[in-house]
Amino acid sequence: MSNYWNGFYYNIGEGAHLDNQSEIENNVLSIYRLLRSYGFTKQAACGVIGNIDRESSFNPGQKTGDAWGLTQFYPSSRLTAYCQAHGYPNWWDGNAQCELINAEGYFTDTSGPFERQWLNSNPPYNINWETFKSLTDTEFAAKDYMWQNERPGTDTSEERARRAVEWEAFIDEHEPDPPVPPTPTPNNPLKLIFQLMLPDWL
Repeated sequence: MSNYWNGFYYNIGEGAHLDNQSEIENNVLSIYRLLRSYGFTKQAACGVIGNIDRESSFNPGQKTGDAWGLTQFYPSSRLTAYCQAHGYPNWWDGNAQCELINAEGYFTDTSGPFERQWLNSNPPYNINWETFKSLTDTEFAAKDYMWQNERPGTDTSEERARRAVEWEAFIDEHEPDPPVPPTPTPNNPLKLIFQLMLPDWL
C-alpha cells in the first residue's frame, strides 16, 4: 500500500506510481472535489484531471527530474515555495498541489516561483483562467489546459481529452451532481380560499 496523507495516497520518488486502482480512484475524487470547491465546473475539473493522469498518474509524490507533483510543477521550486509560503509542511500534500493548480491561473509575476503560468496559446486555446474554470466542454478543457499550462514537447491533447472524458464517466457514477429540485408550483389563490372555507370535519 502507498503512503497516505491528508486525503491522498502518494509514493515519493523518480517516476513513482501509486500501488493500485483503488488508490488512484481515491485521489481522482479528492482532486475533483477540491477543484469544484475552487469554482471549477465539472467539465473544467475533468479537463485538468485528464492532464494529471498523463503527467503523474495521480501520484502527488512523483518526480521527473525537476518536475514534481500532480501536474509536474516545473521547476519544483514553484511547488516547494508555494507550500512554504502557505503553511504546508509537505510538498507531496495533494491539497496543497490542488490549491496551487488553482492559484497558478492568477499568477502575474514575470519571474520567480510565482511567475505567470497560464499562457495564452493560439486560438481557440487562448481563454483566460476564469473562462477556463467555467467551461462546459470536457474535451476542449483538457486540450486548453494542456496548451496553456502544461505545454509538453509533443502534442498529446487527444489522449488527454480521452482520459478526461473517461474520468468524467467515473465521476458521474461515484460523485453525481446533486439533483435539481423541482420548480415549486405556484399556489392558486382561489383554491386556497376554497380550502379555508371548508369545515374542519370534512
